[in-house]
Amino acid sequence: MKKLRFITSIILTAAIALSSTAVFSAAGVKKPTVKLSNTSKGIKVSWSKVKGTSSYTVAFKMKGTASFKKAYSGSATKFTFTKAAAGKAYSFKVKANGGKYSKVKSITFLKRITTFTAAEDLDMKGIVLKWAKVKGAKKYKIFRSVKSKNSYKRIATVSAKTLDYHDTNGLKSIESYKYYIRAYKDDSKSAKSVIVHDVYGYYDRATGAPLTLTIKKGEKYRDIYDKLEKYFATGFVTWKSKTKSVVKVDTFGIITGVKKGTGTILATVAAGVYKNNKEKTIKIIVTVK
Repeated sequence: MKKLRFITSIILTAAIALSSTAVFSAAGVKKPTVKLSNTSKGIKVSWSKVKGTSSYTVAFKMKGTASFKKAYSGSATKFTFTKAAAGKAYSFKVKANGGKYSKVKSITFLKRITTFTAAEDLDMKGIVLKWAKVKGAKKYKIFRSVKSKNSYKRIATVSAKTLDYHDTNGLKSIESYKYYIRAYKDDSKSAKSVIVHDVYGYYDRATGAPLTLTIKKGEKYRDIYDKLEKYFATGFVTWKSKTKSVVKVDTFGIITGVKKGTGTILATVAAGVYKNNKEKTIKIIVTVK
């Protein structure tokens, strides 16, 4: 009888110990750290991995609704909510299996700008950017980079009522610039727009004034043809350097800085190709630094 009581006591003690351990484990599961961002497909929800768990649950609610609903359940640590409506605010929270929900994070879904253009103005004094309105946006931020690089810098912030921008700040002749734009509302921002580019300072047919270009020693400049083709059909252009010791040009119009100084490149367009149907030679003054 005593032996039976002893065995029973051991079983009860083990059960209590296991129960206590289970409660402790559940209470000890950490809450994930959640991040939100807008993408071209929807709202991306990502969270930190929690040790000791194999699955997570993501819950959401749209601003103005009463309760959270389950949006995702699985082992991944990121999820894209594709049902977001443009201009609407959403809240998300995430929990690990056996744990509690994280802090609630909120974001406004701002669509990515896909209608975005860049073109030099008629007076050749800058580049005009135009874009489509984004529902829910309070402002737009415009970013610019030289085409050959990817070091974008913000050049302007405009209100939601503005859907165009005239860039005249520090543009160099015969230089190609790239742009992208984002929509903003409070702490929310859209994904980067499509990237557009244009070459500033096209050849002036009215005056025939030489083009000017500044490049570095050893640099290869490839955008000159982009600049000229706006005024004549593709092809039938011959290139010549009058100062090969300073600057060279190949048959494709790629200009290379040889040494510091000033040189001259001639681009001759065959008759019947240029818009006035006469042979035309365009002078390009190149400064090599």
